[in-house]
Amino acid sequence: MVLEHEAGLIADRKQALDIKINILVIQVQTGQLTMDAYLQQVESRLARDTQLALLFKKAGKLEMAARAMKRRKIMQKE
Repeated sequence: MVLEHEAGLIADRKQALDIKINILVIQVQTGQLTMDAYLQQVESRLARDTQLALLFKKAGKLEMAARAMKRRKIMQKE
């Protein structure tokens, strides 16, 4: 069934995000990642997602542009 498949994809995505969070925490705890370095990564990604949104919009892919802007807004809250 389609809903079961989508639920599986969402569960997989959540698991991948949980793993990424755990890796970030470990990197901070072990001194491999500083807060300044992390913030630089976030700022770089903000700029990249802004450019992606503009490219998607120009290409008529409005749903993809909206996703990029949504990610950007989430990152800005950090």
